[in-house]
Amino acid sequence: MTFTIKEGDTAPALKATLKRGDGDVVDLTGVQNIEFYLEDALEGIIVEDDLSGNVSIVSASDGLIQYAWQDGDTDITGQKQAEFSVTFPSGDTETFPNSEYLYITVQNRLSE
Repeated sequence: MTFTIKEGDTAPALKATLKRGDGDVVDLTGVQNIEFYLEDALEGIIVEDDLSGNVSIVSASDGLIQYAWQDGDTDITGQKQAEFSVTFPSGDTETFPNSEYLYITVQNRLSE
């Protein structure tokens, strides 16, 4: 999945449907935590957040989650990699997507 947003923007939220490698949607009912990580190749991890912050479950049974961008999250332009780490009621953790990353492009603004 690729998501594009302009430099400095905080909308729209990043929404993702979590699926396993076989394509099955992940049921998030009872999930203990979901962590979101956004990494810039030069800067390293530039965003780390979870359910107590700006990550939310939109529809547990449909595996739909979102991250609400905050001031400063999109200040560094360029290609980023992101992933969500889910902690299930059993205590097991799984990272999504399983086999690659979410790719986030932050494009330059023409205006200040």
